[in-house]
Amino acid sequence: MSEENLKYVTIELSKKQVDTKNLYHSDKTNKDYARVLAPNDGTFFYPIKSIKVKQEDPNRVYFVRPEGTEIEIHYSKRKENVPDTAPNEEKYERYTRTWKIEDLKAAYDEQKKEYAENHGFYNCTVPTSWGRKFSSKGKDYISISIPVPAENSDKEIWCSLVIAAEQFKKSDRDDNMSYFGFPKKKLDTTEDYLVELRHSEKQNDGSYSNEKLYLSSAVLKECIDKAVKRSQVKDLFVSTEISDRLLRRFETKEGKPLYAISVPIYEDNEEKATFYEIVVPGERVSINSETNRARLTLFKNGPDGQVYTHIAKRSFDNGNGGYDTVSKKYSSEEIINLFDESKKKYRENHSDTDHSLEDEEAENAIENQVIENMEQSVNHRHSRR
Repeated sequence: MSEENLKYVTIELSKKQVDTKNLYHSDKTNKDYARVLAPNDGTFFYPIKSIKVKQEDPNRVYFVRPEGTEIEIHYSKRKENVPDTAPNEEKYERYTRTWKIEDLKAAYDEQKKEYAENHGFYNCTVPTSWGRKFSSKGKDYISISIPVPAENSDKEIWCSLVIAAEQFKKSDRDDNMSYFGFPKKKLDTTEDYLVELRHSEKQNDGSYSNEKLYLSSAVLKECIDKAVKRSQVKDLFVSTEISDRLLRRFETKEGKPLYAISVPIYEDNEEKATFYEIVVPGERVSINSETNRARLTLFKNGPDGQVYTHIAKRSFDNGNGGYDTVSKKYSSEEIINLFDESKKKYRENHSDTDHSLEDEEAENAIENQVIENMEQSVNHRHSRR
């Protein structure tokens, strides 16, 4: 075959697969050879001068040979029923096998694939906004809330995943995304790597308990990818979880269901919230009767593409035998932020240092005093209607 018609095969290796410390010198060729690890526990010698280091990754090396090139691989197999005290030539069966370069490459590729399945990482990419940074005992962490299917149920549990802050890295492809990863398998085993998640469960007495859940990194990646895909579909919305005690359902004359929602607003740096009401269509609220929680979902923008706004109102006794009404205008994102601010204040004032590891989306417990104040405000408004 003429040189211009030759096809070349490139074999890429980890630098760890090449022994550069114990070179073998051939007087016949006057070349130094390195021992190279081959698939199936074999070895062969290759001129070290012909093994090149990849410019883009110094930990990877490669060599190139024409298709059809034959390489002799040496193998050593431990014989059965031979005592350890026996000489090596009696303990091991040594043999060779000749590989064509293209077949050797295929074997390396298969080995690499198998290694990746058992020793690689699952990388997960999520919107950067999903990561909430906090500190505990002098270290920075990132908490990420994700929905996980509940066991023996078609429902989902909102859980928090906590990783070290340095693991949460900005994506090179999208400034609005970040990524992190977990091993596929436990170190030096074929067992799945398990990731700890945390969530809150409401008890019969109304308190919340901290629960742990363990998922394999493979299952966790599926949950995260599903949640990201769903969020991309619902990118027009913002949402949060709130107590169902903040809701009042009613209907229009035409029978259309609506919800009046009490929104906690901290005015003039006050320590306690003042509650204003907004009204949203019934489909914007989803109530979980088992947990007494509700998910509020709001459009970011209106049909015209402009920021969607809500009028929040509060009525109060004007001291003259009547009531005055105060109104404030908020975007959907601002409404959600007001709820989140209220939850944050509760955690800061009524939690220990480790509580910040809990799921901010799943727990969402508002302090009792604020609830009582809200109920008084809501009951006052309802009593005068």
